[in-house]
Parts: sequence; C-alpha cells; structure tokens
Amino acid sequence: MMHKPAPTAYSLQPTAFSRQRRPKPSRVAHHSSAFTLIEVVLTIALLTLLFSLAAFNYLGWGKSRKLEEGKSRLESLVRLCRAESCNLGKRIELAIDEEGAIVIRVEADPIGEPNVFVPLEAGWAKNPPNDLVRVVRSELLGTSSWRLIQRGGDEELGEDDQPMNPITFFPDATSDSAEIEFRQADREDGLHLLVTINGLTGELSSQIFMPLTEEEKARAQWEKDHPSASSYASGSSAPPPPPPCPD
Repeated sequence: MMHKPAPTAYSLQPTAFSRQRRPKPSRVAHHSSAFTLIEVVLTIALLTLLFSLAAFNYLGWGKSRKLEEGKSRLESLVRLCRAESCNLGKRIELAIDEEGAIVIRVEADPIGEPNVFVPLEAGWAKNPPNDLVRVVRSELLGTSSWRLIQRGGDEELGEDDQPMNPITFFPDATSDSAEIEFRQADREDGLHLLVTINGLTGELSSQIFMPLTEEEKARAQWEKDHPSASSYASGSSAPPPPPPCPD
C-alpha cells in the first residue's frame, strides 16, 4: 500500500505575508487622477478662446495678404514702366479703366501721332495686378504733363466721383507724382492700400489702412469747413469768435 508523502513544512505553516490582506486602492488617489467637471469646462473654454484668436488672426492675415501681394507687384510694375520708357525713348502711361483695372499704354508715334497712347504689347505689361487689387482713386500731385497737354486743366468731378488720372512715365526716368488708392479686387469693403509715387526720385511709399465710413467722411468734411467750431467742440477753453459787427 502506497503512502502519500507528507506535506512539507512551508506548505502547512502560513507565513505572515499570506495572512495579511491586500490593501484596497485608495479612493483619494483614484479621484486625484481624474478630471472634475469644472476642469473639463475650463479646458474647453480655454481651447475655444485660443482657436478663436487663431482664426481671427488668420482671417485678418488673409484679408491683407492680397493687398501686400498687390503692393509688391505694383512696385515692380512702376519700375518696369520707368525702365521701358527709358529703353524705348517714349512715354509710358499707367491708365485706369472704368472698372478700376490698370492698363499699360505707350505713345507709339510721338512725332506722327503725339499724345496717342496704345496698349503696350510687352509680356509684363499684360499682367498687371488686377486679379488682386483695383484702383479706387488715382490723383496726381503737382504739375502733370497729362493735365497740361491732354486736358488743358483739371476736370470737374461730381460729388461722389473720384479722380482716375493716368500716370505718365518719361524717357528721362521721371514720372508724374501721384497718390493711388486700391481696394481688394474681390470685395468693395475692407482694408485699402495707399501708394504714393515720387515722380522725381522714383521712390514709392505705401500703407494699408481702413477707409472712413460715410458718416466719418461727412464729419471730417464738416470739421474742415468749420475749423473754429470743431476746435471749440474738441475741448478748447475759448468759444469761437463772433462775427464782426457791421459799421
């Protein structure tokens, strides 16, 4: 008859470790590793705010991007007009059509047909930045050959009309001095670009700005027409002087 081997000593005597109960997970530690409702709400609000700021900056950059690119291409166009006039020995004209698009023209026959400008056939002249910007106003600064030869004086504009004067470039590397205001080609409102051309030095300066509203324009015009009243309204201590008494 076979006998079963006696159990070993270590299997019969429980150790101190086996008698101890396993510790339960701490509730404090469990709660500290999770997010509360307030923390989740604050996180979502912060992310929403950051996303809104990023979207606002991106949209603002997108609006001014076309004006910045149009400004760069316009500066190149002005330099090319100046150089082409010197190379050909003829006057080059940067004209504006009824829709505010730029058209580059040349005085093809200065002797046989003076003051007659036709479209310039050069490749660069056929690619003005009309897809990015359109002219709102083109105003000559100082004396202009275009005014003296073609118009014989300034043209009277209507109340709501803006000057759309062409800019002439001469073979001696000079041009008309002018101030040109642009808007984005795909929208009437929004930011505008103002470019100033110094005809003697060829220097260009530009700035992007938000145009005045109709109400602001009316107020600015009224203050221009009534300087004494506007200064008194802005905080001057003395009222405007009364009109002189008749003798």
